[in-house]
This record gives sequence, structure tokens and C-alpha cells, in this order.
Amino acid sequence: MTDTIANTNEYRAATPFPLRLLRTVERDAAPAVIVAAFAVVVAEGLPRVLNQDGWLALLSGREISRHGLPSADHLTVWSAGERWIDQQWLGHLGFYGLYALGGIRLLLVCHGLLAIATFALAVVAARRSGGSARGTACVAVVAFLPVIVTIAELRTQLLGSILFVLVAWLLVDQSRAPTRRVYLVLPLLVVWANVHGSVVLGAGLTMLAGLVFGWEQLRMPAGNRMQHWRARSLALVAGPVVCVFASPYGLSLVDYYHRTLLNGSFGKFVTEWRPTTLSAENLPVFLIACGGLWLLGRAGTRVSLFERLAFVALVPGAFLALRNVGLLALLALLILPRVLDVVIPHGARSGSSPVRVGLAVATVAGAGIAAVALAGAPGKTFADRYPPRASETIARALERDPSAKVFADEHYADWLLFRIPSARGRLAFDARFELLSKAQLERLYRWTTESTDHWRAAAAGDSIVVVYRPHDKRKAAALRRSGGRVLYSHLDIAVLAVPRTFGAS
Repeated sequence: MTDTIANTNEYRAATPFPLRLLRTVERDAAPAVIVAAFAVVVAEGLPRVLNQDGWLALLSGREISRHGLPSADHLTVWSAGERWIDQQWLGHLGFYGLYALGGIRLLLVCHGLLAIATFALAVVAARRSGGSARGTACVAVVAFLPVIVTIAELRTQLLGSILFVLVAWLLVDQSRAPTRRVYLVLPLLVVWANVHGSVVLGAGLTMLAGLVFGWEQLRMPAGNRMQHWRARSLALVAGPVVCVFASPYGLSLVDYYHRTLLNGSFGKFVTEWRPTTLSAENLPVFLIACGGLWLLGRAGTRVSLFERLAFVALVPGAFLALRNVGLLALLALLILPRVLDVVIPHGARSGSSPVRVGLAVATVAGAGIAAVALAGAPGKTFADRYPPRASETIARALERDPSAKVFADEHYADWLLFRIPSARGRLAFDARFELLSKAQLERLYRWTTESTDHWRAAAAGDSIVVVYRPHDKRKAAALRRSGGRVLYSHLDIAVLAVPRTFGAS
């Protein structure tokens, strides 16, 4: 043992660090280079990741830090006085804390690192669970796009995604070889219940694991059953129900989940809640779903019952709403590499090869590029998307006219509420769609699509209208024809003053 340690120390002393790093990466070169590519894409996109949900998180976090947990809305006109349950309060407070410590730069860098860590953790889980480097790389390539489009934007869903990977990893390990570590899912679910509503999915998977574990133990001869198996099964089945409501809001969360998960209007009016349709960008989702079901069918009993049921359960969810495709892809990364190795076996390889060395070099280079991009955030692109002069113009207009109100769609509403203290209670609505009625969502739909001659009615009574140009290229011109006057115009945003009678029927 002493000789081995001595030889290892001599090797480290004689071998330059970059070469040692390359050789370490080379062992998992194929999946490592995909993680590096993921890191580059995430880092390069940082100037564009702060959108409406991110501003809502900052706004909500500031509200909590100054006024405590909210119970009613006092920020917007349309939902004034409505019951506001901020289920994601802990995630919002954490995001605002980062902003308070280091501004937008620290917030974006931490988001980028967390997004990269989520994908990397799923890859590591696949390898630690028995998947080969080849199988893990094949699944990672297909999962790349669904995962990145789901967690690219700065919002609390990213926190839910990394918690999903941790919970799913523990449950998959439990299904293959029962372990006490599975109890860690319960505190993870408690944290998850305070950062994102997708905890309902994590709780459902945990309950499924508990039912499967209990069923499998019952089928065994009495002498082969684990000690305390009833207690473990009960903890996994009943514990998640308690965890989901382990929040300052308690059972009041029932109303929140009813407004969001069971809101039939979201599928029509909110993009990320729409069904996943067959298209070029959604092709990886269909490949994961169909290919995964085929692989699990071929693998048979060599895959645990929980893994098969969990994957089958997530497939419909991914097709029902676009927001769920990333979770299906992450679960596929945990399960399918090992299945792929069973269905399509390959011989073991040892030693170096030019391809693996090249991939290792590309991995290190990609990590360097990502680090440089992270250090350069947020950059000029961010300032172009949210120009300070636009918010200053609106602030002056509100100061001149205390009765003025602002209509801005979800792209800018929470940004303006965060940047302009005087805008509190004077904006029509923001990104908290669960607070809006079906009629209000329909008004927004007509405004966005300019459908029928009544689309202007959405902004009726408001004297300042903010237009998001990439989605509303013709709207600014239409508003000018209706008597609007341009106060500010830039690449992505136009601010117009409109007559008080604008939009009235």
C-alpha cells in the first residue's frame, strides 16, 4: 500500500497538471465532451436568460424580504386583491439574495453554473448507475436540446430540475438495490415544495417507488423480505404527501395547485403549457419517448419495475405540456444508458485512442470557453433587451401623471415593477397567470394574436403601452394609427402614450 501511494505521488509530481486532467477526462471522453458543449451553449446564452419569470423571481424575492410572505396581490391592476400564494417563495428569495449580493452578474453566473451542474449531474448519475460511456453519450446527445430549452431561462424551474435529478437518482438506486439513502428524498421534497410546483411530480414518483417496493417485498418468501420493509414502503408512500405541504402556506397550497396544474386555460394561452407537437425542434422528445419505450420493452426484467413505470408515467406529461420535456429527458439520462448497453452490447475497450484523446482536448477547450463566457456576463445584449432609458421614460411619465397606468405584456411587466417603485399597483398584469381569470387570459390572447377587431380592448383605460417588438412587429404602427405617440423606441421595445379612450368599445 505504501509503495502504491508513493508511486502515485511520484506520478503526480512528474506529470504536468494539464496532462493529468486530460487523462482523467479521457476515461469518459464521449459524455464529457457533451457536457462541455452544454456548458458552452449555456454560457453563451447567459445575456438572454433573464426573462419574465426571472424578473418575477427578483420582484417576488424583494417583496418577501421587505414585506414578508405575500397573501394578496398589490402589484397589478387586473388581479388587485386576489389571493396570491407564492409557492416558490424560497427560490424567489434565494434569487433576490444573489442579486442583492452581486447584482445581475452574480445572478447570471450562478444560474449558468447551476444549469450546467444539472445536466452534468444527470450524466454522472447515468455512469454511476452502470451506464457505459458510449450509452451515456448516445442518450445525452438526444437529451441535450429538451433539457437546455427547459432550464435555459433564469427561473425557479431550474431548481426543481436539479432536485428532480437527485430524487430520481435515489429512487432508481433504491429500485435496483434497496438502500437507506432513499430516505434522503424526503428532505429534498421539503426543499422542492418551497421552490417550484414540479414537486408534485417528484412526490408522485416517490409514492410510486414506495408502492413498487412494497409489492416486490410481498411477492418474496417471508424469509427473504427486508427488515422494516413495511415502514420504508409507508414512508415512501405517505411521506411525500406531508412534504408537498411542508410550507408556510400549508394546506392553502391546494388552491395554488388547482389554479395552475388543473387550469385548462393555460394550455391555450400560455406557451409552455401547450401540448408538444411534432416539429423539427421537438423531434428529440419524440425520439426519447418512442425509443425509450422500445428499449425498455426489449430490456424486459433486466430493468427494475419502478424504472419502467416511472418512464411510462412521464411520457404523457411531456406530450401534454412543453414545460415537462426536460424532466423526461433527464429521467431518460438516468435510466436508458444502462438499457441501451443491455440491448446493444459492445466489447470493452481499454487504453488511449486518437479519438478519445481528441474528445478530451475538446472537453477541456469547451470548459475554458464556457468559463470565459461566464466571466463576461451579462454583456451588451442584456442592456439592449432591457434598456435603462425605457424604464426611465416610463417612470417620468408616471411621475407627471399620478393617474396614469401602464399596459405591458409579460415580457416587460415584472421588469418594470422591479425597476420602477412607482409602478406598483399601476401595471395591468404580470407573469403570474394563475391570478388571472379565463376572460382576462382571453383578452391577452386577442391582444397577442391581434385576433378580431377588439384586440385593443386589452389595454382599455391605460395611458402608456409597452410593446415587445419581436412578437408584435405591426402593433406599434397600429397603435400610432390609433392616436398613440412614441415616447421611446429601441431594438426590442417601444413605449407609447395613448389616448385615455384607447381600446374603449
